[in-house]
Amino acid sequence: MKQIDERNEHTRRLENIELLLKSIDYQLGKLLQIFSMPMDNEDKQERITAENAPEMVTIKEASRRTGLSYDYLRKQCLQGNLVHIRVGNGKYLINFDLLVDQMGKVRGDTRKENDDGV
Repeated sequence: MKQIDERNEHTRRLENIELLLKSIDYQLGKLLQIFSMPMDNEDKQERITAENAPEMVTIKEASRRTGLSYDYLRKQCLQGNLVHIRVGNGKYLINFDLLVDQMGKVRGDTRKENDDGV
């Protein structure tokens, strides 16, 4: 009787494993479909190179170049209000170009263009 119970338990475990494998296979198939779909021209992302990579600066450097306080910039990073990455021992690198754009929007960017568009 003990051997029959052990065989039944073994059979149930194998069936559970088989169901799990089928589920994983199905999910992988769906993922392959998603990632193999051709992207529209609008969805294609430009490959990042040294020439077009964003300028990433430390909070200290961004503070020096913008006049904003270090604490303010750090708080904005922590709140998710600035595009940044966190590297190393908690060092933040801010996308400087987007920071300048964001500053222009906040200030209203009242600079006028001359006739040459500058």
